[in-house]
Amino acid sequence: MRRWCACRSDAGAAGRRWLARLPDDQLAQITAWYRGAVAKGISDNQGKRSKINRDGLRLARRFRDHQDMILRFTTNLAVGFTSNQAERGVRPVKVQQHSSGGCWRTLDGQRVS
Repeated sequence: MRRWCACRSDAGAAGRRWLARLPDDQLAQITAWYRGAVAKGISDNQGKRSKINRDGLRLARRFRDHQDMILRFTTNLAVGFTSNQAERGVRPVKVQQHSSGGCWRTLDGQRVS
């Protein structure tokens, strides 16, 4: 977890220096950490039959297959480290929808024929 916090702070520092992406040495280090974590996840969960191990293996494989998307914040500093900003934009709409009974209907849509 500390490594990911360091990645986030490195990306933030690079963005404040108006760089378009992280320097190559930092990018290589982050990618190596990421691939090591994915490899450990795959090896720790492979060949085991419990549901949690199957789920862990499935997740590790997804992380392996979608590495470019997950690490996009390192090559494009305009992309946030988390999706918090996007979720904050959607939250008021979902809260209003939830408080109105789960859907928005016109009066015509509410009539039962």
